[in-house]
Amino acid sequence: MRCRVELLSPLHIGNGNELKMVDFYLDDDKKLIKRIDFNKFISYCFENGINLMEELNKRHYKTGRDFSITKFMDAKGIDPDDFTSYEVRAILEKRERESEFAVKECIKCGGAYIPG
Repeated sequence: MRCRVELLSPLHIGNGNELKMVDFYLDDDKKLIKRIDFNKFISYCFENGINLMEELNKRHYKTGRDFSITKFMDAKGIDPDDFTSYEVRAILEKRERESEFAVKECIKCGGAYIPG
């Protein structure tokens, strides 16, 4: 059965996850949000002698109260593409300062999806 739906406002179909600054890398140049596979990242840190627990507490990697994986990877010269599970285009405007924020993750099923 085929249907046609006309959306009159933006629509977000969330999966219930809220991603914090530790969960994604903000690529300002390419206008992408890259979801980081944290298990892969932890393995990388362990293999390269990076004490992640110590780094998580350093103030200069924080954005508000949250650890910013973007700041950490940029400072250490780590390529986020090695740990990206998926990426999405985003409108990333210039920010005067970083603040705490989260991204609400949407359902990804390979096509259009409206529950109901």
